[in-house]
Amino acid sequence: MGRSVKWAFGAAFAGGLAATGFAAAGLDRGATVTLGLAFCVLVAALALGMRLLVTESRRARGDVLTVVRDGFKRTRAEVVQLREADKQGKRERERVASLLSKTASQQADVVGKVAAVERRVNEIRKVTNRLESIIDRVPSEAANLVRFQNELVEDLVSMPALGGWAATTPTVIYLVENVLSDARPPVVLECGSGTSTVWIAAALRRRGEGRVVALEHDLAYAAQTRRDLTRRGLGDIASIVDAPLVECTTAAGAAPWYDLTDLGALDGITLLFVDGPPASTAPHARRPAFELLVDRLADDAIVVLDDTHRDVEREIVEEWTTQAVNGRRLEVVAQVGRSTALRLVSE
Repeated sequence: MGRSVKWAFGAAFAGGLAATGFAAAGLDRGATVTLGLAFCVLVAALALGMRLLVTESRRARGDVLTVVRDGFKRTRAEVVQLREADKQGKRERERVASLLSKTASQQADVVGKVAAVERRVNEIRKVTNRLESIIDRVPSEAANLVRFQNELVEDLVSMPALGGWAATTPTVIYLVENVLSDARPPVVLECGSGTSTVWIAAALRRRGEGRVVALEHDLAYAAQTRRDLTRRGLGDIASIVDAPLVECTTAAGAAPWYDLTDLGALDGITLLFVDGPPASTAPHARRPAFELLVDRLADDAIVVLDDTHRDVEREIVEEWTTQAVNGRRLEVVAQVGRSTALRLVSE
């Protein structure tokens, strides 16, 4: 049965009850019928109003539910979009962080390369400055060399060339001047023989006193130096000692150096020229010279270390000037070409 029929029957039943009540109250039939119909209509109107109210309430509730459901769907869709956006943002952040990391690494690499280039440019600039200085001195050095050769060599025999593997002109001139000006009879010891040996021997002959002894581990080179000396009549002034490299004990550990067995009791050395052993024989190959010869040096002796334009030889100079041996150490007195001159001092 439909709801409308139910409401109609309900209204008729209510009207019947009302009419019965009115009849019982003593009203006449006409009034009873009229009031019963009126009550029935009133009940029907009330029922219709209630139904309309319920219908509207249900419609409103449906609309509310629809709005809520739609809102929930939109909210859920937005949440999904936000989550996706967050994931995308996270991926973007990770990508940006990776790019920043790579950029920082590349920047550090570029900075390091730029610094290396700047250091190299500075080194080249220093070398260029030294070359310019050397070139500026060449005319005067050549003139001094010619003057010394004229003073030291009376015949037409030429002196051996300087430079290259041999000692440079400024170094040889310094050695010759030291030999000629020393107040004491010069006693010269060379670590390594060659061109400088011939020039020093010629200076000693010019002076008329003193001697030079050269240690040489290369037999072929020793023979060549002896021939150069004999050719110039200097064999009685200079001695070449065959001194193979043997393992020696030093404060820095074992190191290959000249065998001093055949050097004998040579002491009172006024000038020590360290131009060997070659750097190829061992790291810091010339380091042992001061430690192994310190007791043979005269007071205020001059020690000249060649090739101090190289890092290894500069390190040796640093050690010799800061570390005393048997209460004696060295101090720098001059930079001569690519050599460093030092003087022996007591602590």
